[in-house]
Amino acid sequence: MICLAGTALWSFVAQLGGAGETLAAWLDLNTTTGPLMAGAWTWEAAAHLATSVLAWIVIPGGLGILRVVRKDVS
Repeated sequence: MICLAGTALWSFVAQLGGAGETLAAWLDLNTTTGPLMAGAWTWEAAAHLATSVLAWIVIPGGLGILRVVRKDVS
């Protein structure tokens, strides 16, 4: 459910103006994987993809692992 709402949310954010477009260009996984799929790979596209993957996959995954490791087992 969150995945479906995320796409609609990023579409809304991108329409908020210049700041929204910039956020969507850096953090929306659908937008940042576009150049990879189209074969139009540049260093700027790689930076956008790395930032969005870090924000949506690496950081939440690391926090989840940390939470599981620190969980008190009784």
